Amino acid sequence: MTFMKTTIKNIVALAALVLTLAACTSEEKDLFGQSAAQRLNESVANYQALLAGSQYGWAMEFFPSAGQYGGYVLTARFQNGDVDMTSEMDFNSSSAGSAVPAGTVVSSKYSVKAEQSVILTFDTYNRLIHFFSQPNGSNDPDGYESDYEFVFMRASADGDSIFLRGKKYENELVMVRLRESGTDYIHDIKSLDAK
Repeated sequence: MTFMKTTIKNIVALAALVLTLAACTSEEKDLFGQSAAQRLNESVANYQALLAGSQYGWAMEFFPSAGQYGGYVLTARFQNGDVDMTSEMDFNSSSAGSAVPAGTVVSSKYSVKAEQSVILTFDTYNRLIHFFSQPNGSNDPDGYESDYEFVFMRASADGDSIFLRGKKYENELVMVRLRESGTDYIHDIKSLDAK
């Protein structure tokens, strides 16, 4: 009887060992078909092509400080690392330099890059977008608590909308494909505001 118990224990132990070894294979299943770096680089290329692929650019519905100050409309046309932006509002603050009337085109550099996710960053100073992120003096170092680097969250299936979130303050930025020039779009908004 003791011999039989020992044999059964040995058989169970051997079966457990075989199952354990079978489960511990050195091969991993490739769930995605590409490495994480390859997928990230592909996303960068796709978003870059989407941004530059809009003939007239994008209307940017921008909400600094989690909407505390309301929303603003900017436009942006992306081409070859340059972005041309316009705004619905006049910029007259001394920190922005000379006045920038609504609808004025302001150019700067941008890039789409891979970090932990895909980021749109406005690389050089642009008085329209950086206005919201610069300090308002020594008593207000956060200014409007806004971002100039945005994480791509998703694009609509038709490619007509892009949803982004600020990297630091998590500001919402929704971009909608324009069907007319940014200057004309801003003029139309100003005309509606005047009514």
